[in-house]
Amino acid sequence: MARDDYLFSRFDWFSVQEHQKKQLKKDVANYDGNCLFNTAVDDLSNYFAEKYGIDVPVLQREHIVADQREAKVDVSHRFGYVSRVPGT
Repeated sequence: MARDDYLFSRFDWFSVQEHQKKQLKKDVANYDGNCLFNTAVDDLSNYFAEKYGIDVPVLQREHIVADQREAKVDVSHRFGYVSRVPGT
């Protein structure tokens, strides 16, 4: 059975980035003009950065652990016949 719970596999980065940009533009366009005019640029920048920023995971190399075990691997899509072979 194929796994579908891989980390970061549900959406591609480009789509997420484009969605965030569109939402930001929409939010700025609909922002109250008086509030926009009377709020410090740094405060507005911080507000929108917090709201639309994306926390990118950072790989912690010192905590990498490799696990290896033997399992049956479905290779039918590669060779045209139904087969599960031992693999690691």
